[in-house]
Amino acid sequence: MERTSLLTAPKNNRLCQILDLMTNVMPIGIIFNLSKKTDFFDLMLVLDEHCTYASKGIDILMEPALLNFSNCVYSLHTFSSIHQQIQAGNLFYCTVCVPQNVIYRKDKVTLHAPCSPHVFKQQVLSYHRTFKKEMDKAMQFLKGAVWYIEHQIFGLATFMLHQATELTYRAFLSALGSSVIKTHDLNKLRKHLNRFVPQILGAFDEDEVKETRLLGLLEKAYCDARYNELYQVSKDRASKLLQGVKRLQERAMVAYKEQFFRWSSNLSGLEIEF
Repeated sequence: MERTSLLTAPKNNRLCQILDLMTNVMPIGIIFNLSKKTDFFDLMLVLDEHCTYASKGIDILMEPALLNFSNCVYSLHTFSSIHQQIQAGNLFYCTVCVPQNVIYRKDKVTLHAPCSPHVFKQQVLSYHRTFKKEMDKAMQFLKGAVWYIEHQIFGLATFMLHQATELTYRAFLSALGSSVIKTHDLNKLRKHLNRFVPQILGAFDEDEVKETRLLGLLEKAYCDARYNELYQVSKDRASKLLQGVKRLQERAMVAYKEQFFRWSSNLSGLEIEF
């Protein structure tokens, strides 16, 4: 049997041993680690280019093997699906499927070729237009929430804060090719963004459990503030959620500008006003 090994071993001996085993017994061509943290691993497993489907059998083996690693998540992809996304200029895949994120590459497996500069530039410009449109609406909802709080109408203020949060999250989703995600569940939207813009997470609370609970309160307000006559929110809670949304939008704009600074350095003639 051909032996393989990780190019960059995670700083966790047991996880390293499991991944070494997996790459020697499964048709895995490339592994990307998308996480920049030393204590958390976000793995994108890409099957060998001759394996044309994401085998359920691989998932069956991977899940129990990584069950005890709460600090490790993974997703499984075919080589061809990644290739198609990159060639189409999907900004998420173009950003994360890069050599510096590779921790394993099977012998004779080549990395995906980047898309043409023209395609990438058009995708960046399209993303810019979508982001600006969604963020403009998100900021208007935030202004509406401030007005309601000033007038002691805390229930509707919380509903407006939900909308401001949802639209801020959605402003990034077009880059993932996920603009059709049909959910108002903030925690589900947050999960989709964890890989692409992790720097915007933690705006409500740096503790993930506490943040998801606060997002749950906004989720409750989405329906109850409009349809439940008994729904009430305290001034303190509405104010806490307001501060969270303000921090979220501040982080969103910083992350957005950082993205364009990074992309524009590789594209000539890309000029965008913020």
